[in-house]
Amino acid sequence: MTHCSRPRRHQSFSRCRRLEGWEFLQYAKSLIEAHQLNELLPELHNARATYFRVTGDLVAAADELDTAIAVSRAFEKYNHVASYLNNLAVLHRALGNLAAAQRTYSQSIQLARMSNDALALTIQHDNLASTYIELGDLPAPARYFSYSVDINKQMGRGALTALALLGSA
Repeated sequence: MTHCSRPRRHQSFSRCRRLEGWEFLQYAKSLIEAHQLNELLPELHNARATYFRVTGDLVAAADELDTAIAVSRAFEKYNHVASYLNNLAVLHRALGNLAAAQRTYSQSIQLARMSNDALALTIQHDNLASTYIELGDLPAPARYFSYSVDINKQMGRGALTALALLGSA
């Protein structure tokens, strides 16, 4: 792997760290392939998506998430699919494709309901509500924020905790 000495300029440091990050992901891929740990492939693609998102290549990040979603579906890991769909919807929002974000969040919520993942449902409802605000559909966000609060209450969290979590999501 690349060894980064103390750089003279911040830009060199950032470039060096990006190279190290990519090399680490490539190393992880080689281990997964060498040991035939195919069930870890979706997480590798999610990690690669995170790498691309952080380095500013949102299209490549979306491609990696599409792959993570497809592989997770093949392994029938629907709770993972729900999580990756949520991440993909975040990218759609960042790219300004709010209609695609709304559809993708809705798919994510459906799958999270099937896996009974209350925490994921809270986050996804909050994200969907925020998307509706950006779309200018003001009645819908109140409904989805309310779902998030209700889910938090069912999880044993008080309404104030639920509202605080929604504010930090």
